[in-house]
Amino acid sequence: NASSLPPLPQGISATWNRSIPTRCVRLLNMVPPEKVDEELERELLDECNKFDKVETVTIFEDEVDRDIVVKIFILFTTIEGAQKAQSTLDKRFFDGNQIIADFYNEDYFRQGEYRL
Repeated sequence: NASSLPPLPQGISATWNRSIPTRCVRLLNMVPPEKVDEELERELLDECNKFDKVETVTIFEDEVDRDIVVKIFILFTTIEGAQKAQSTLDKRFFDGNQIIADFYNEDYFRQGEYRL
């Protein structure tokens, strides 16, 4: 639960408009924790490089209410590439799961703050 999480770093707010494009796309509900493996990162790179050059893929397993939630962050070199990826991947099905794709604050991503 939120009260057991460490406080956010100074200057970090948990609120921003996730519909405003950034170069970072966050994917939720794509895979369960047991499907996270080395192959997944490579598959994501291959797929997302079709939209634009990918700088990095980060797969983060977050504990939310005692469940593990897999959050995947794709940092593109351009906002345009991120927009293409977000609009293509949002609500798409992968392995029986409907993906949620939104934009993530780049500053938070670069600071390693993946819990928001």
